[in-house]
Amino acid sequence: MPGILVNQIAAGEVVGRPASVVKELVENALDAGAADIAVEIEKGGVESIRVADDGWGMNREDAVLAFERHATSKIYTAEEMSRIRSLGFRGEALPSIAAVSRVEMITRERGGFSGTRIVIEGGVFKEVQETGCPEGTVVRVADLFRFVPARRKFLKKEATEQAQCLDAVTGLALCHPDVRFSFVAGGRELLSLPGDTGLADRLCLLFGRDFHEKHVPFRGRAGDMEVAGYVSLPGHTRSSARAMYFAVNNRPVRDSLLSGAVFAALRNRIEPRRYPSLFLFLTVPHEDVDVNVHPAKLEVRFRDPRQVYPVVAEALSSALSRLTSPHGGVFPIWERETEKEKNPAPFFPETGRGTARRYSLRPRLQAGLFSVEEGQMKGLGPERPGDEAEEGTPPLSYGSLRYLGQFDGAFLVLLSPRGIVLLDQHAAHERVLFEKMKKRHGKKEEVQGFLIPEVVCL
Repeated sequence: MPGILVNQIAAGEVVGRPASVVKELVENALDAGAADIAVEIEKGGVESIRVADDGWGMNREDAVLAFERHATSKIYTAEEMSRIRSLGFRGEALPSIAAVSRVEMITRERGGFSGTRIVIEGGVFKEVQETGCPEGTVVRVADLFRFVPARRKFLKKEATEQAQCLDAVTGLALCHPDVRFSFVAGGRELLSLPGDTGLADRLCLLFGRDFHEKHVPFRGRAGDMEVAGYVSLPGHTRSSARAMYFAVNNRPVRDSLLSGAVFAALRNRIEPRRYPSLFLFLTVPHEDVDVNVHPAKLEVRFRDPRQVYPVVAEALSSALSRLTSPHGGVFPIWERETEKEKNPAPFFPETGRGTARRYSLRPRLQAGLFSVEEGQMKGLGPERPGDEAEEGTPPLSYGSLRYLGQFDGAFLVLLSPRGIVLLDQHAAHERVLFEKMKKRHGKKEEVQGFLIPEVVCL
């Protein structure tokens, strides 16, 4: 096959979307020892992607050679493949990107008198000339998939592609808190992270000043293997796994083994179909992990997975167990601050006898379920969710329940005349919000926007 066709086929594996280009270019900048990396995109990265760094740069000969397939200066012998330390090592990124777009690279090596400007369209060199530029490298990718229109029509909306590019930069920024990162999309700066910061400070900059109020650190070690990071409290979970970040030797990855260890540690601590906010950094000897098992280097393979799994699971379990008091696993959930809060209204306000709907608030347990009807709690003892309560069961009013504490960060423990009642606090909170929204429904409220936007940390 012609060389251009070979590059276009290879680009199908390496360059799946604009975020793939951003990831490859930022990884090259990190491998070049950059301390300042600036990323700019237009139209979700389809129209333009620009990555500038202050790394080592390249001379003219190396700059031209960098666009040849499998040309790399990061490995020299076959033995080095068993202990890869760099983020990129196969020499596929630049030629694959250049095969499906227009690429302009301006680079100058440290200590050099002048730089080199190279322009390539569809894998064909258009310009190679000397130019003046600062030390480092600037790569601009324009008209992505211009020469492969079939691939371009499968891209998502601009906002989706932009979010994917931002996620790629965020993942690498978490792994390298000592490097300054900036991200600009459509002329708007969406990310600006100073360099020379620790991981804790970087997490606060990325996810809000209250990050440490919602997360707890964890750490574990076994031999030469070490795991560390932060996990959200059981009361702060999400409906998707987008906030779960994994890194192996400062390389962002997606790994089912690590995910399985996390969910094993969090079993019975969070609700089903809910996901934690997690930042997990695993450090293992380079010879014990294979990073060359995925075309885009997004997955890894461990030499001995049986050693990795227990280290991760035990570190998370230990960190979350320390949140529980020694009094039978129950600890207070909050303290009332105002006089109004000292006498709270029932979770389920009266709606009128005979006209109230029947609502069920069921923790996902096999027993100890309850339902609510007309503002009163009826004790249930079914073996399966959905079974009806026994006839003649006297109702339990909310006032007859006494709050004892919280269990596993998910259930409120209440004492009733007939025994212990478990209340799913997440479902109860959703019900409270629903009642407030229903009460306000139909009322026209005047809304006035801020003159100056206010930043709210979620």
